[in-house]
Amino acid sequence: MKVDQSWLDFLREQFPKGSQVRSWELDDPEHISIGTLEQIDEEGRFHARLEDGTIRKLALGEEQFSVQPPEPTLLKLYMPLTADFYGRDKWGDVDETGEEWDGRTTRTISRALWSETGCRRRKSGALCAGTINRTA
Repeated sequence: MKVDQSWLDFLREQFPKGSQVRSWELDDPEHISIGTLEQIDEEGRFHARLEDGTIRKLALGEEQFSVQPPEPTLLKLYMPLTADFYGRDKWGDVDETGEEWDGRTTRTISRALWSETGCRRRKSGALCAGTINRTA
């Protein structure tokens, strides 16, 4: 029996490989087999590798089983540091066309600005003793 591809995609997304599978028989609900999901085939059957090493194919509506997805993991996403710099022209006006700085340039300029202004970083903010006048 062929199963709709969108249904298969949904099942595979909800129950990824490695999910815990528990199966039992109606006449003996005390005997529970525990295994790990290997795959969901094109017919929608769940292939589970049981603790004893055997593989059991479980079909929705035919066998009694439950699937627990693996525990969620922490995913850290990092975004690159960038900055748009708008310098001043020779008349002191802010330039309309800025330039984009990557993380390396931003860090370098940031360190230079902190050291030239005499500012010190603190948890509550910055303590500055002077100002800096920089032209592009």
